[in-house]
Amino acid sequence: MLYSLYLSLFDYNPMVPIKEFVGLNNYIKILSDPEFANAAYFSLFFTGIGVGIEFMFGLGIALLLGTRPRGISIFKVLILLPMMVSEIVVGVTFMLMYQPGMGVIDYLLSLIGIRNLLWLSDPNLARWAVLIADIWNWTPFMALVLLAGLESLPTAPYEAALIDGATKFKTFIYITLPLLKPVITVALLIRLIFSLRTFGLIVGLTAGGPGIATRNLSYYIFMEALRFWNIGYASAASWIFIIIVMLLGIYLTKLLMEKEME
Repeated sequence: MLYSLYLSLFDYNPMVPIKEFVGLNNYIKILSDPEFANAAYFSLFFTGIGVGIEFMFGLGIALLLGTRPRGISIFKVLILLPMMVSEIVVGVTFMLMYQPGMGVIDYLLSLIGIRNLLWLSDPNLARWAVLIADIWNWTPFMALVLLAGLESLPTAPYEAALIDGATKFKTFIYITLPLLKPVITVALLIRLIFSLRTFGLIVGLTAGGPGIATRNLSYYIFMEALRFWNIGYASAASWIFIIIVMLLGIYLTKLLMEKEME
């Protein structure tokens, strides 16, 4: 990391044996680069919406499994399966499923009269295509973490609420959620970090396309470093990326902890 910080102050291409010191010029160029702005926007869109939906679905699944239905062990194994698949495999699989005229998603949509959507050719649809694949891949993580949190909650507050005649909704709002906040904070923080640095899914599904529509910050840095060999420039972008992740992580933790103190 220190070496990358050092390189970020140079115009450095490993194919050329000369490093030219440019100071903060790389950082200035990045902040005025429209492609970096697009990558930052897509990263925040992908993370904000994706993690939010994964949390809601995961919490719903955790609450259902928290009722301990018959065969809960089988359900846990089935829910865990998407997490066992690597991102690049998920990307390639969904890429085939999205194919117009032959993909299973196109077929299922045709049953309700929607045909030949260009999932991977239309910039707006491509963003949602990546999002859907990520939600399928990572909702199980949220569900299992939150389920573990639910199973560790003390029973005394629930017994008191039952005696006081509290409804299930009020019990959930005033007991379950406050007690679960530390677990929620950890789950959201981990997913925030992993979502922002998503790479394999995008490589397998869209390769950052169409154009640069689904190029996030990780892919942007990869292209600059290992396609264009702008190592100094990519190093500077990496440090800006680290700062963004740290600020978002600190903000999220502070927000949730402040609400818990209230």
